[in-house]
Amino acid sequence: GDKIVPQELYNLYSDILMRKQNKINRQAKEIEKIAVYEKYTVQDKVRQIVNYLNDNKNMVFNKVFNESCDNVVVVTAFLGVLELGRMKQVDIEQKYLFSDINVTRKNDAMINIDPSTFNY
Repeated sequence: GDKIVPQELYNLYSDILMRKQNKINRQAKEIEKIAVYEKYTVQDKVRQIVNYLNDNKNMVFNKVFNESCDNVVVVTAFLGVLELGRMKQVDIEQKYLFSDINVTRKNDAMINIDPSTFNY
């Protein structure tokens, strides 16, 4: 019959361990992605933007949420700006493609909304 060569057995075992570790690593990366997405909510970003605008009246979005921010933060904050625009709390202006996005509080009144009522 066929003899089992210890080196082949070792190689097979090592291969199985490597595959298992790679699978664990892939799953860990997916869990990490989920954790990152859960860390930033539109509610939190709206709250942050409202606080900023109540203090300053104007905000240049690209200056406040710039390249030092994680992409998820920027996208989540942008959704928050769009939500504030939809609620007619801010004016949003961009003169041309890829230029600054100016966000201005409407009127002189403070923004008084409850972001926890958002369904995000």
